Amino acid sequence: MNKLLAVIYLFLLAACYQKQKKDEKINYYYDLEGFLEELYQQKQANFLKTTLIEKQKQQKKVENIAWQKELAFLEQANINKSAYRGLYEEVRKQHGDTLILQYKPKNNDLKVRWLEIKLNALQKPLEINAFLQTENYLYASEKELRLWLKDEKIFRYSIKGKQKMIFAKPENFEIYAEKL
Repeated sequence: MNKLLAVIYLFLLAACYQKQKKDEKINYYYDLEGFLEELYQQKQANFLKTTLIEKQKQQKKVENIAWQKELAFLEQANINKSAYRGLYEEVRKQHGDTLILQYKPKNNDLKVRWLEIKLNALQKPLEINAFLQTENYLYASEKELRLWLKDEKIFRYSIKGKQKMIFAKPENFEIYAEKL
């Protein structure tokens, strides 16, 4: 009976170890997803948001922003996935106290065409920039994404791009928001 309990105990211990290993997150590139999770927790209000779609401009003051929804566009620039391991080249540049991480794909088949993250001396992001491009038989789009931070808080972001559906003319858009 003791041998059976020992075997069951070892089996359960091994199962727990395997689950823990599965839950561990491996970062191949900068942990953009983890950083965005931190931003989603921020309580920032009073942004002026401007939307420009095909020369039609709208402005509105936004309070109590739901950051997870508002910054969903940046999640698309996350290259820190096991499927992308080794597919991006990382270049590090130092300018004074600012470290610049630049990621470029080794081939042109990937959606994220470039990603740049500027970090301060404490390794906290100051600016995140990305360019995404998607093309298939029915649809083509490109987006330039930018996020500016000060003291680990968002103070400005923008999305510029265009999209084209088959048999339709291209549509340009721009979204810009700045803290008041």
